[in-house]
Amino acid sequence: MIDLIAIKNGPLTNLSLASIKFDKNGNSNNLDVVVVDDWREIFDHDVRHVLCVEDRTVFNDIEAFLEKLKNYPNQGLIGHIVDPMDGTPFYLHEQCFYLDLTYFDRSDFDPIDTEFPRPRRSEQNIHHDYTPLWLLPSREKNIRYKSNQFGAGLIQRQLQRGKIVSNWDKKIRELKRYLYTDDLLDDWITQQQDYLELAEKQFWILNNEAIRTLDCKTLISPASGLCWINNLLQESTTEVLLVDISRTQCHFAQHLLDHWDGRNYGGFVYDYLVANKIFHFNLEDPTVDQKEKIRLVATREIIDKVNDVFGKYFDEDFLDRWAIARNKSISIYNQDIVEFLKDRDINGSRIWISNILDYKYTLLKNDYQSIRKLDERLRENS
Repeated sequence: MIDLIAIKNGPLTNLSLASIKFDKNGNSNNLDVVVVDDWREIFDHDVRHVLCVEDRTVFNDIEAFLEKLKNYPNQGLIGHIVDPMDGTPFYLHEQCFYLDLTYFDRSDFDPIDTEFPRPRRSEQNIHHDYTPLWLLPSREKNIRYKSNQFGAGLIQRQLQRGKIVSNWDKKIRELKRYLYTDDLLDDWITQQQDYLELAEKQFWILNNEAIRTLDCKTLISPASGLCWINNLLQESTTEVLLVDISRTQCHFAQHLLDHWDGRNYGGFVYDYLVANKIFHFNLEDPTVDQKEKIRLVATREIIDKVNDVFGKYFDEDFLDRWAIARNKSISIYNQDIVEFLKDRDINGSRIWISNILDYKYTLLKNDYQSIRKLDERLRENS
């Protein structure tokens, strides 16, 4: 049902993005998501059904939320309806609302100063006495309403169409939350700790994307997979800075440089997995489940699987090139690469960022403005 999710740009946009774009384990939900500075921007997209989310709104389970929304009773507008209870127009709390854009336009986000029928509200409330379950147009005499409260114009347009304005019910509200206070924010961040700790020990044996060869003197890169090794082999590369949030990844890179002779990469990886009792690792396909990973290690099939991928990128002269490359200037930093690059002069360096800017860990640890700024710098540097 939802064609697009629009998130309002603000101090906690990163947290909204993290809860929408990824599930609790950090897997992509493959949803169409944009960040907007003004809600009117949703009309720039050729879509009909839009879920609008203010920063500070996070989802416990966005997929379950969207599944419920498919069958949620509405006629084009759902939101957190607020009754001011003083005779002034109803409005919406901005945190989360759904629109069918067929029935609205940009002007519906403007303040209102017009006549329309007095709405009829439900006797039932979601909570307290200022949150009606629905609003309907009544047959009462038109009243002139003036308001600059958010959503008053959307409600007016919906009622003029003779349609109901729906509120979110309790069941669907349980699938999201609004971080009103710093205590609620801290509590939600604490609930992400299991994922954060997993990310900080994750081991990427291979890359889940084609590895690139960058013509540069200095390379800055995460320590995952084979991309940094490929670039370390290049004659033009004299210095490599590996920056990775995973302690395991950093440890393996150093172990590789210190002890690997360049033969049987798959066997070296297998020995490392067994010796260090590593269960959380990834190959080139992130959809491989944990049961299959355990089977690959138990049967030693992982050795041939890794060597087959390795052989696609490197030929028989690898041994000689590795012997030279491992003695180049190589520094390893167990840090968040967004923070690492924030104040660093990257002129003269090439940076391979992989998918780090579109990664749940990055969104949880860095504000959206910092991520966007780094993305702009990298585009200028490419």
